[in-house]
Parts: sequence; C-alpha cells; structure tokens
Amino acid sequence: MKFLLFILIILVFSKTISYALFELKENKNKPAAITIICLALGSCIFTSTVVFIK
Repeated sequence: MKFLLFILIILVFSKTISYALFELKENKNKPAAITIICLALGSCIFTSTVVFIK
C-alpha cells in the first residue's frame, strides 16, 4: 500500500512541476513558478514523511 502511495505522490509532484515550468516558460511568471515548485517540494516531503511514519 505504501508503494502505491509513493507512486501517486511522484505522479502529482511531476504534474505540479510541469505546470510550474509552463508558468515559467509560457507566461514568464517567475514568482509563481518558484512558489509552485516550493509548494510541490514541501508537499512531497511532508506526505512522504507522514506515509513513512504511519
């Protein structure tokens, strides 16, 4: 079960990072891209830690 959750976390993380890159390249919105990347990284670390602890 933990393995499937890690796969889901990685999929959501990759989708979020791809959206951040889209914001950076297409819309030239650097602050939004940096914010999205930070939030994605933080949520990935937080959810992985919670799954590992539980």
